[in-house]
Amino acid sequence: MNKLIIMVISILICSPIAFSEELPQYEGIWKIKMITANGKTRKGVLEISNQGGTWDIEHTNVKDDCKGRSAPIVIKEASADVLVFQVLKSKALKGCNDFTVNLKPVNESILEGESDNGRKITLTKK
Repeated sequence: MNKLIIMVISILICSPIAFSEELPQYEGIWKIKMITANGKTRKGVLEISNQGGTWDIEHTNVKDDCKGRSAPIVIKEASADVLVFQVLKSKALKGCNDFTVNLKPVNESILEGESDNGRKITLTKK
């Protein structure tokens, strides 16, 4: 049992160190282009720093309080091949749904992928 606890603690302590080595290539300000399920384009800004950041996308639907709000993000995975983060809309407004974004680098300044709710997303570094 003690060995298991030590192993879990070691993984938790070592993971952020290895993880943070890849994060600097993604840190900074990115322009967001998101294609919605009905084909509309939404634009915004993503700021990434220190394992997190802020997702801020424009939205014109005033009927949905969850849309158009700035929300914190948490980086789940960052490597040379992938960037995965969770957008915590529920932290911006209680009752809003969180979602995960999975991206792959096209080059040093462009990432492409989609959210777990099927929206196509392109990030371009500012």
